[in-house]
Amino acid sequence: MKIAHLEPFCGAAGDMLLGACVDCGVGVKDLEKALRGLKLPGWRLEARPVMKGPIGATKVDVVIGKGKSAVTEFETFEHGHAGGRVRGYAGGREGGHHHHGHAHGMALPEILELLKRAKLPATVKEKATTAFLTLGRAEARVHRKTLKSVHFHEVGAVDSIVDMTGGILALEMLGVERVTSAPLPVSHGHIHCAHGVLPVPGPATLEIIKGAPTAPLDVDGETLTPTGAALIRTLASSYGPQPAMRVTTIGYGAGDRDFPERPNVLRLVVGDAAADGDADEVFVVETNLDNVTPEVVGYALEKCFEAGAVDAFATAIQMKKGRPATLVTALVPPAALAAVEDALFRETGTLGVRRHLAARTKLARDFVAVSTRYGTIRVKTGARGGKQVTASPEFEDCRRAAEKAGVPLRTVMAEVVRRLMG
Repeated sequence: MKIAHLEPFCGAAGDMLLGACVDCGVGVKDLEKALRGLKLPGWRLEARPVMKGPIGATKVDVVIGKGKSAVTEFETFEHGHAGGRVRGYAGGREGGHHHHGHAHGMALPEILELLKRAKLPATVKEKATTAFLTLGRAEARVHRKTLKSVHFHEVGAVDSIVDMTGGILALEMLGVERVTSAPLPVSHGHIHCAHGVLPVPGPATLEIIKGAPTAPLDVDGETLTPTGAALIRTLASSYGPQPAMRVTTIGYGAGDRDFPERPNVLRLVVGDAAADGDADEVFVVETNLDNVTPEVVGYALEKCFEAGAVDAFATAIQMKKGRPATLVTALVPPAALAAVEDALFRETGTLGVRRHLAARTKLARDFVAVSTRYGTIRVKTGARGGKQVTASPEFEDCRRAAEKAGVPLRTVMAEVVRRLMG
């Protein structure tokens, strides 16, 4: 499996992901040609090498018509609405004017329909749609609008569509099958816009990163843009350190601004998953329950799984004064933390939960099909260092085979083990 790990060392924006992918070897002309499947007229891509402090990087701009690069992102009140200047941007829109010389624009449903009709790989269209919905929901929440009424300025809409779809497509062109990310950076300061001064992170950005792990970034100004946040939230399957991999390519995507504290780059590390498995981090979420029935505990565990937990279980414990109680534990990917905690609070009535981050090492997993007299049974295998160390018949396959043949479940499982050993 080819993995891409994002390191938003100094934030992230749509054009920075494009730059990082081009820096990893994606051809600008090839990418531009593929993006013509969007059927959006009047734009082109330009890429150039730049230096960000001591680091060489690639800057990619979406150029609209014959003019300069587009100067605004998604239509938001905090990002230069009605002609205001945007300050603090990490990406390519910093310091630009947001022109409102006409009343044209694109509503979110129009953009979703455009993506639906686009001649692009189905996976790219699906992820781009998810990213725009993430962006739209955040804006609707912040500005108290309906999702259908969320609006994109014409120039900014084209720019954002090319940026966001282009980043997703470029990762696919690199052959990436899984994306991980370091925790999302949260800088400080404020943004100047036509509606006054707003805090950093911008309201829409903060809404998007809700539920994801974050890390403080001691930079004055906005570094993580709404499109950058929406892309990472859509693409990343987990957050934490770089997973175990054999690194093959490294790329740096540049933003426009220069910060005295650190180079304004997004780093993209691409490699192949290590043969002996993978490593990641999960939150261990726990709560003690001494006044909940077993039925409620079982239901709460089901809801934890539905919310995104990779495992959930109950343990009998004793609390103070010798009271019998139940410890409910869930293993949760960082992206699902808020949803799982909500499920525990809602379903158990607990007044609090504990959580801590735990590192996991996982065997390289695969499935093999084993032919038996009861039919074909899938077997999950686990390997480390290239050697198989465990194998387990899939329960549901064995159950169906046992019921169909009218034999005990253990008979089918023993047959599978015999075939494996033989």
